[in-house]
Amino acid sequence: MSQRSIPDFFVYGEPVRPLDVGFLHVETVLARGNIHLGEVAAHKHPQMGQITFWTSGSGT
Repeated sequence: MSQRSIPDFFVYGEPVRPLDVGFLHVETVLARGNIHLGEVAAHKHPQMGQITFWTSGSGT
């Protein structure tokens, strides 16, 4: 998959928008469950870094 074909998001499922200095977004994976239904596709956040913290489960 090329970088151009990977969609950009503000947060998953939301279009990119400007960020304020010091912006921090925190939520659980389940908070967007109605959007991704447990399947999070490849995506990018071009204006911010992303850290995920998993305590259980598995992935591929």
